[in-house]
Amino acid sequence: GEIGIQKMFPKNFINFPVSTYNSLYDTWNISEVKNNIYFFTYSLGVSMYNNKDIKRISIPDTLNKLQFYMGNTKYKNEKILVNIRSYGISIFDGKTFSKLNSKFFKEYTPFYTYYDEKKDIVLSGTTVGLIIFDNKDYRIIDKPFGNKNPNHKVVCIAKDTLGRYWLGGFKKISLLVNDSIINFPTKEFPFDFGGNTMYVDYKGNIWIGNEKGLFFYNYKTFKKIDIPNFKSIMGFITGVEKNRLLIGNMNNLGVLFLDNFYLTGNCHIKLYDKYNGFLASECGQNGAFTDSKGYVWIAGTDRVVKFDPRIVKINQNPPKTYFKELSYINPKMKKITLYDNVSDNFKLKYNQKNIRIDYGAISTTAPQKVKFKYMLEGYDLTWSEANDQQFVVYTNLPP
Repeated sequence: GEIGIQKMFPKNFINFPVSTYNSLYDTWNISEVKNNIYFFTYSLGVSMYNNKDIKRISIPDTLNKLQFYMGNTKYKNEKILVNIRSYGISIFDGKTFSKLNSKFFKEYTPFYTYYDEKKDIVLSGTTVGLIIFDNKDYRIIDKPFGNKNPNHKVVCIAKDTLGRYWLGGFKKISLLVNDSIINFPTKEFPFDFGGNTMYVDYKGNIWIGNEKGLFFYNYKTFKKIDIPNFKSIMGFITGVEKNRLLIGNMNNLGVLFLDNFYLTGNCHIKLYDKYNGFLASECGQNGAFTDSKGYVWIAGTDRVVKFDPRIVKINQNPPKTYFKELSYINPKMKKITLYDNVSDNFKLKYNQKNIRIDYGAISTTAPQKVKFKYMLEGYDLTWSEANDQQFVVYTNLPP
């Protein structure tokens, strides 16, 4: 057009910024009841999306001044368990709220709630410890991370293939086996980090996200998964379409292809950020929810994002690299261009030993994400680390 070229973002993102949708401010949790999407906020109550409009819903006066917290979960009979700060767990059916357990009168804050459908029990990490609700009764494990640890907030729970419950805290992980607690690290579980978020994949293996990055456990060993842009605090890990993981952290969203990981041992990940569609700032703690239609809803600090993972494809063909310019740096440190649009063959004089090579690559999908490695044959021993710099300087080259 007359004003230049405009880039269109992928169709698999729909953004609901809080600057436009004020009622979504401070959304900490997203859930679904009877095909309606509900947004639970820390300061503005509850809003509903019916695939057309977003509007606030009326809630009981007793809940009006309370804050809705993270860690909701699906419950039986198309209901959900809602975590409320300084109040406890409520059952929500789309219209009414009711206490999960009327016998438990003590006020507490749930950080993460897990419903085991097979056993029909609820496990909840709270300010009073781990509460297990079973057949309208309850029991409390008051120090799930051991006597020596001051922080006992269980912020995620996962169940492995052996029926053990993994309890994740910000600094530690424990295992719940028949009401007995095993605190990590041990000889069998030499893992001395926390678990901000955890997910059990389709092979039953466990993925752990924490402040150190991403980890993988296959019932034999723990493995650190080194992925660029996912080496900081993890917001959530969840599964999409059985054989993929969706990972969110401060400003990135990644789709990890599990089949490729199990076949090759390498992590192929499709990364999204502000340059190619994912505009949210800071993914919420366990703030991703997959609805009945396969869409993933993500709570961020400045917006809610609706994401369709079914049209995610990984590009196996890197953009073709080309040379822009070959320059010589003279003794006065002045750059002198020797060749523009460098071909495969060029010659230098013996004393032109300080050179600069400029290069590039064209990508129409994500130009800001192109990374380069370089190696000068006969001089460098290995390839450089990948980076976005588009030139390299060599000094004191032999004649």
